[in-house]
Amino acid sequence: IIPNSVSTIEGRAFDDNLITDVMIGTSVTTIEFGAFRNNPLSTVISLAVTPPAIITDPSYPGAVDSFSHDRSNINLVVTNNTTDEYVTGSGALWTGFKMVFEATSPTTVEVSNYDPANGTNVVIPPSVTAGSNVFDVIKIDDSAFQNIGLTSVTIPNSVTEIGISAFELNNLTSVTIPDSVTLIGTTAFATNSISNLTLGANLTDIGIGAFVDNNLSDITIPSNVTFIGLLAFGNNPLASVTSLATTPPTITTGTNDTFAFNRSNIHLHIPTGTMGAYVTDPGALWTGFNPVTEDALSVDEFDLATTVKVITATDAVKIISNQSLQLQDYTMYSISGIEIVRGKESTISTSTFASGIYILKLNFDRGTVVRKIIIN
Repeated sequence: IIPNSVSTIEGRAFDDNLITDVMIGTSVTTIEFGAFRNNPLSTVISLAVTPPAIITDPSYPGAVDSFSHDRSNINLVVTNNTTDEYVTGSGALWTGFKMVFEATSPTTVEVSNYDPANGTNVVIPPSVTAGSNVFDVIKIDDSAFQNIGLTSVTIPNSVTEIGISAFELNNLTSVTIPDSVTLIGTTAFATNSISNLTLGANLTDIGIGAFVDNNLSDITIPSNVTFIGLLAFGNNPLASVTSLATTPPTITTGTNDTFAFNRSNIHLHIPTGTMGAYVTDPGALWTGFNPVTEDALSVDEFDLATTVKVITATDAVKIISNQSLQLQDYTMYSISGIEIVRGKESTISTSTFASGIYILKLNFDRGTVVRKIIIN
């Protein structure tokens, strides 16, 4: 920890030690050559609003750079709204760090920048730690990963907001939005190659053009969504849209349509008893889809179907569910419909079963799940 009273860290001051984390005080203006050379640094925190003058020189890894000629394993935490001055602005010297975070409070940060030289497969951490300081990652900032060739990203279940153009203009094909996220900003995932999209259960707002220009053929909109911006799913080869909300989310119909200018080839699935609210009532906005069916799963059924896992192991089938579900009983059938076995245990012995395809019916306290399994 470099205290706020220090203004200069001279050449090789901490050279060749075992420092993993450093916090640089608010008054430091200069960090000279090799000051933190040859340390296993994982996190650097700089509290100064004006970036200290440092040496960035990958040409001389052993002597010159203030931190390391290769900063790709070091996370950088800076004070709020200073990423441009530190990293992205003209002449900025704090470049090459693995991921850049802006501290928004003593315990929270936003991801503000990523150096694409560190790879196109990105895992965003749920928190950043430096000594006793733990910062939860709660937001992905505007343009944080824009146009850097990303092919995959893992978003942690600590993030509540994804900012404007955060992942725009990349090569993403599959995206999972965790349940913690409530807001996806304007053009957040625009112009990728996304064909597989999972939206988290607590999402409420999907911004303008959030997923425009992708390869989505079907989407499921969670029950808590209340607003979907214009062009949010525009220019996708949509064939199926499922909305789980009993109160239709606000959308744009017509010019700059949320889904497509011509919805006549898109099958709309909605909950039972909601045809009027979605389609036929005066002022209803979910019009023009063809066909429209009231066959969307209820929230409980949807949660049930997505949380129950059936794993085929050696000589056994294992039923896994979260603690809120209670397995009441099961029945297993042959592919021709003949009952093979029934019971109440969560592990089913299959050591005497012939190889083949079976149908497993699981009765829970909140509903029924049917799965097809293969036993070798």
